[in-house]
Amino acid sequence: MTKKVLVFGANGGAGQEICHRLREDREISLVTIDQKGDVDHHLDALSEDVYEVIWALSPDAIINCIGVNWVTKVFETDVPTWLRQVNINLGAWYNILHSVAKLNNRLEVNNVERTVIAIGSNSAFTPRTHSSAYGVSKTAMLALTQNAAREFAKTGLKIYPCQIDPGFIYPTPMSSSVLDDRDLTLEQVLSRSPYGMHIKPAEIAELMCFLVYNGKPFAGNSIRLDYGEI
Repeated sequence: MTKKVLVFGANGGAGQEICHRLREDREISLVTIDQKGDVDHHLDALSEDVYEVIWALSPDAIINCIGVNWVTKVFETDVPTWLRQVNINLGAWYNILHSVAKLNNRLEVNNVERTVIAIGSNSAFTPRTHSSAYGVSKTAMLALTQNAAREFAKTGLKIYPCQIDPGFIYPTPMSSSVLDDRDLTLEQVLSRSPYGMHIKPAEIAELMCFLVYNGKPFAGNSIRLDYGEI
């Protein structure tokens, strides 16, 4: 039976690799969303249109790859800029979860099982210099994932949210800008891992493909993928 999968943030570094991997699976019907690029729908994930798309497509699985990581120095970054980053990362995830809950709350689709997966970050557990807004947003995303899973279970909605919290994903446009903006070298980042390794986009994609089929037991949980980064 074909699985319909909806990917938000499909034009990003990790998103592109995930979509490439999912397209290799003949049992998956893929629909891609981003604000720009070669995707099926151009859409702001903070808009009310998210629900309309989810309602129209009624996907079996939803993947959220949306994320921004600007330099945010506590003593220099103004409040609107700091909050904007948190709102993009956290707000998009809430809008997706809220929209799929509204869909499943409709009587005729209440028993449909859906897996909803977000890409978070191990910054939810380990603070990084000049990344306060990013770390806070990813920590809050995980709390939202856990709270949503409990709420869905309690109300009988068969929605299973989980979150992958990877370490440094390289190479991607975001990781390159992180190195440049924070005056870091790849070697410095690799020293965080006892294995001296970083996560590759293909590794995220492979795990995401697994969760599309087997994500249900991971509901309300974080899956760390970071080669033991500290």
